[in-house]
Amino acid sequence: MLPAILSAVAFVGLTVVPAAAAPAPGRVTVIGVGEGDVLNLRAEPRAEAPKVGELPRDAAGIEATRCVSVMRGRIVPADEAPGASRWCRVSLGDQEGWANARFLAPESEAATEEAGKEAKAAPLYSAGPTAEPGGRQRSFLVSATQIGAGRFRAETRHIVRREGRPDSLEEATAIVDCRQRPQSRERDAANLWWAVCRGEMQRFGG
Repeated sequence: MLPAILSAVAFVGLTVVPAAAAPAPGRVTVIGVGEGDVLNLRAEPRAEAPKVGELPRDAAGIEATRCVSVMRGRIVPADEAPGASRWCRVSLGDQEGWANARFLAPESEAATEEAGKEAKAAPLYSAGPTAEPGGRQRSFLVSATQIGAGRFRAETRHIVRREGRPDSLEEATAIVDCRQRPQSRERDAANLWWAVCRGEMQRFGG
C-alpha cells in the first residue's frame, strides 16, 4: 500500500484553561450562564442587594473597573478569606453594577475555553499516547473540504495532555488523498484517512 499524501500546512498552539481564573479589572466576558438566562447586576457586591441591571449570557467587551472579595456581606482582603465570593463592578453600555465573578472571565481566557469546547464537539478520530512520555492526545476532525478528485483539505484540532502542565489545544490543516491509503503503522494518519475518506472508498475501489 502506498503512503497517504498527508502534509501539515498550518499549526497553532493555544493554552486550554480548564476553569476561568477569578478576573481582575479589565475587559471581561460572561461565561457559565444557562440558555435563556441572564447575568444579574446588583447595587452592591452581594446576592441579596437590589438588582440594577442585567447582561446577556453571551455578553463580551464588558469593562470591569474593580473586583473585590466578599464574605458575610462585607468586603475582605482576598488573602485573609480564601472562601470568600468574588464580585466585580462592571459596565456595558447603559448597564452598570456588581456581578458575581464566577460568571466572568478575561476575554482571552474565555475565547480559548470556547475553542476547546468547539474542538470537543467535532468528531473524535484518534486518541492515544504522544511521543513525549506520559502525554496523551485526542484528535478531532473539524471539517473536510474537497479540493480535487479524491483529495480533501482536513481541518483538525488536537487536545494534548502533558504531565504536570495544562492541556493545550493545537490546530492543523492536512491534505488527504483518498486514493492512497496510509500504512497501518502510521496510526494518526490512518485514522484521519478513514475519518475523511470512508464515504469515498467505493469510488476508488476501497
